[in-house]
Amino acid sequence: MYRLVLSSVLMSVLLSPLASGDEVSLRDPTKPLSYATKVPGSEALILQAVYLSSHRREAIVNGKVLKVGDWVGGAQVEKIESKKIVVRRNGQQRTLSLRPSIINTPRSR
Repeated sequence: MYRLVLSSVLMSVLLSPLASGDEVSLRDPTKPLSYATKVPGSEALILQAVYLSSHRREAIVNGKVLKVGDWVGGAQVEKIESKKIVVRRNGQQRTLSLRPSIINTPRSR
């Protein structure tokens, strides 16, 4: 009898958040404890390439081809230059530059 009362009290305590209609957030047990969910607009922006011609200005950021005015990772492209681009995220202006190892400079013969 004692076990029956104890188990029913224990079950009511454990199930009370579910019965109250409050939303219960459970952690996925298959994810590592250090796992953090990405917040939209917080990803790192990496300038991978710049393409300039007389009629086009494009940049590749995080694998996406962008023009002035396009959005990536919560930032808007404001300016595209030969070795860098300027973006604005959350009201702050930021310059993304190509890594020196991928800047293509003309070779002299």
